[in-house]
Amino acid sequence: MNTLIWAQDDLLASEAVDEAVDAAGRDAEVLTVDLETGADGLEEAVFAGSLFSSKRLVVLRNAQALNKSGIEKVVATLGMDGEPADVVITAVAERPPTSLMGALSDVAAVTRLQRPRRGELIAWVMKRMKRAGVDPTKDGAPALVEAVGESLRDLAQAVDQLALRVGKGGKAGRDVVGQHFSSSAEQPIWILFDAIVKREGDKALASLRRLLDAGDEPLPVLGALVSQIRGVIKVKAMIERDPSMKDGQVAKSVGLSEGRVGVIRRQAPRLTWDWLFGMHGALAQADFELKGGEDGAVLPAEILLERVVAFSIDSR
Repeated sequence: MNTLIWAQDDLLASEAVDEAVDAAGRDAEVLTVDLETGADGLEEAVFAGSLFSSKRLVVLRNAQALNKSGIEKVVATLGMDGEPADVVITAVAERPPTSLMGALSDVAAVTRLQRPRRGELIAWVMKRMKRAGVDPTKDGAPALVEAVGESLRDLAQAVDQLALRVGKGGKAGRDVVGQHFSSSAEQPIWILFDAIVKREGDKALASLRRLLDAGDEPLPVLGALVSQIRGVIKVKAMIERDPSMKDGQVAKSVGLSEGRVGVIRRQAPRLTWDWLFGMHGALAQADFELKGGEDGAVLPAEILLERVVAFSIDSR
């Protein structure tokens, strides 16, 4: 059976794929193809049999990036005779990709996943908190939306972090949310690092200054950036070895939240190994200088951190 999943948000698409993988069973062979680079090798992926598994699932990500010829190739492949794998196609876009949906209508069922509207978002967060074993009380979900924003990825990750911090059955009302997601909590580090990844230099420097102005000490900020880089290195290595690994499996292996793994999976293709290792070296040098260097003569801590951020933007 073939399914086209249109989602307004990448998180919704990723979780729908995870559900399809779970439904296929743990013995199924799962192969992932990124259509952002074209549809080359598609026929082989869909029809190549496995010596080790009778059940196969092929996940075609980023179908929204296909041009007309790419769409035609997908349609032709799915319409071929033979014994194909089950295929799940994801397209993440704000508006329904009508040309893609129309072309695939005869060869795939369509699932539509719309982002929760503003009035539905709090209910979405509350449901997710309860599923994670957290008691949101009456004001926890609204407080989390206020603190983190309306990004589904950020909210999902924040819920995962709350679940770890308060424990199963723990209450997470407005006071607890404020405690864990204040200006000095970990969440703004995600904003800083995501700005670095997107090469948004002004936003990255502004995020850094907000952290320091709020009283965060330079050394913990530097340590948090080191942790982010090491997390990306671990996750990127795992998903490159086995692209079919689910976010939950990777999260368990590397010790990150499932939400953060999902963010890194989206970021990883744009982050080269040279840049990651260069950033790791720059952070190590900043750590050395921040702690006094060889002769104790160092730049102010704020300048050292700004230099790291500038390097992260200029070195790509």
